[in-house]
Amino acid sequence: MSFIIQEKANIKYLSTVIALAILAGAAILLCPKYFTETPEATYQPASAGNALSSNVLVERTEEYCDGLNNGQKKDYCYWGVAERKKVLFICDKIGDSYVKMDCYSGVALAKKDPSLCDELDGWQVGMDSCYHDAALAKQDVSFCAKIEDTEQKESCYSGISRVKQDPSICYNIDSKVEKERCLSASAQDLSICEEISNQQRKGECYGNVANISKDISVCDKASDQKVKDDCYLVVAFAMKDPSICNKVQGGNLKGYCYRMIFDGIKDVSACEKVEIQDDKDLCYVSLPKEAMDLSVCERIQGKWKDSCYWEVAEIEQNADNCNRIEDQSRKFSCLAVMGKDQSFCGNIQDNSLKNSCYSQAAEAKQDPSICGNLPDQWIDSCYQSVAVAKGDPSICGKMKIENDSGKDDCYSDIAQAKQDPSVCAGIKDDFDRAYCYKEIAGVKKDLSICDSITDEYVIKDCYEAAR
Repeated sequence: MSFIIQEKANIKYLSTVIALAILAGAAILLCPKYFTETPEATYQPASAGNALSSNVLVERTEEYCDGLNNGQKKDYCYWGVAERKKVLFICDKIGDSYVKMDCYSGVALAKKDPSLCDELDGWQVGMDSCYHDAALAKQDVSFCAKIEDTEQKESCYSGISRVKQDPSICYNIDSKVEKERCLSASAQDLSICEEISNQQRKGECYGNVANISKDISVCDKASDQKVKDDCYLVVAFAMKDPSICNKVQGGNLKGYCYRMIFDGIKDVSACEKVEIQDDKDLCYVSLPKEAMDLSVCERIQGKWKDSCYWEVAEIEQNADNCNRIEDQSRKFSCLAVMGKDQSFCGNIQDNSLKNSCYSQAAEAKQDPSICGNLPDQWIDSCYQSVAVAKGDPSICGKMKIENDSGKDDCYSDIAQAKQDPSVCAGIKDDFDRAYCYKEIAGVKKDLSICDSITDEYVIKDCYEAAR
């Protein structure tokens, strides 16, 4: 991975963390699974002998589940069909009582019918979870009152109030902290914000009202500067407008404000609004690929210029752009990677940078022989990078690590990248191998992959994921 790609990943991570911290109260806390249906078909083996490699598509039906011999697999198969068809009585075919209750809950959620949760009478934890999820899906606040668990009940009221933008629902919440968080996320006028005592929540509340009204002047009405700043942060993130960050006064918040919205900026003109030069440069290198070219790099005044040239070299697949890089070590690394010529790495004086260059060149060329230029502490990670890039698990066997954990990671990475469960078989650790199968089974919705798992707890998780 090139330096600039890693830096962009760091920026995106920072944007996400800051945004979640600021907008947690405003986020709609609904799990995406509530609005998706179980796939109508799944990949199943053509025969027992090729269970891990077959791509024969078999429709998942109630009759198909009837024919399964494994009791656990059959139960989870019925659960999946019941959810997809939204037919409650199919759950009654399930032998395991806990899986049956999960099935009832799943159908209630699929039908957005919280009344079906009554079928779970006697299992309060399951009823609470069912009412919570189905009430959110249906947006019916009356079912929140049936929840006994305080945390889930408050989450139910809060989630619906946010979607409906109805702060009156928040007054059903007893906890002051949760009530203010709810009010902050659902308020549509400043009178509600003034009821909030926590200054950060109040600032977020002002920001949400400003977003609704599309009026940044709402933030200016706050008497406390911290409330104003938090308001500006919320609006800047929502509108992806760095000029709003220029209004922020508090400490390092202005820089945070810029960086949390860079991932959403699409053109150079937006970066021109950034007042701090270092952050403006960072904005340029954070632009999407379609907006990046050499003219963008020329606007950069600081350390990010070299990273920009490398980025453009990758986008244009033109090694000549590497010659614009001033830092010699980075220039040679760029030439080695883009030109797929590891001989440039020999010109680098710093050993760490030289080793990094060989490793990146090996990955770019998908040539494990280049890893032989590296010292022992570098060679295994090089083999792993090449193995994953090439999708070749045999390269994992070249790793010199004495224990199996490194090789196991290598096999797992390839298996996940290729979505090929047969690669999981190379993993020595029982749990890691089982987890590898489970992850792929969940993505492919293929119950047969779970049959390769021996751990009784992981296989249950696998059947649930693949149902």
